[in-house]
Amino acid sequence: MKTYVLMIAKTFPAGHPREGRLTHFRGRIRQGMKIHTIRENYELWKKRMEEIRGGAAVLSLRQWDGVPRRSPQKEFLRLTAEDKAGVQKIVYRGRWEIGGNAIPREELAAHDGLDDKDFTAWHKRVSVFAPLALIHFTGFRYPEADEELEELEAVEEPERPRPPLLKNNKHAGGKTAPVKHSREFIGEYAGRISSLFGDHLVCDITDEEWICLQNKLEKLIVEIRGLSYERP
Repeated sequence: MKTYVLMIAKTFPAGHPREGRLTHFRGRIRQGMKIHTIRENYELWKKRMEEIRGGAAVLSLRQWDGVPRRSPQKEFLRLTAEDKAGVQKIVYRGRWEIGGNAIPREELAAHDGLDDKDFTAWHKRVSVFAPLALIHFTGFRYPEADEELEELEAVEEPERPRPPLLKNNKHAGGKTAPVKHSREFIGEYAGRISSLFGDHLVCDITDEEWICLQNKLEKLIVEIRGLSYERP
């Protein structure tokens, strides 16, 4: 039978305000206070959890016995099909969502064995829109929307901007000619997109604010598409 290993952090990671301090996750998992964990690579964990649910594999929860990656792994819990462990796809869109339903951050943090402040600091670099795996250690699941998400307010696509022109370009016979845009120039627009998200990755925002943010992003994407190629 296959064994899939899931390492559980013994201490808070580098960069966290509580860096190096004990998480007490092992005890909280055993006591039912931490019932899930968030990991990258949803598709991989979906496949693994299906095997576990089908009885073809087990999930081994482990911690490093000493220094991470330089000491033996110590298993403290083994989950089988009988434990009803599973996985849900979770995404961050300015708020945490599962199947179209918004999950209150405080509730998600509590089930993850953390308080709201520590949870936010732990996931401060989460990728927006990237599907993540919410791995459950029990049969608990968050509800998912029965109906499809309503489409966000349509954004009228602005007229595609034309590349700026050089005046009196001698190579164009005295006529104007389009500028060839460098990677640095395109990078400027990429930076503008990144800055839109910078202030919203660690805190929840309202639906109205998120729609406004997405509208700005879509307009910038249209603008970049009109600038990211060279004319002859």
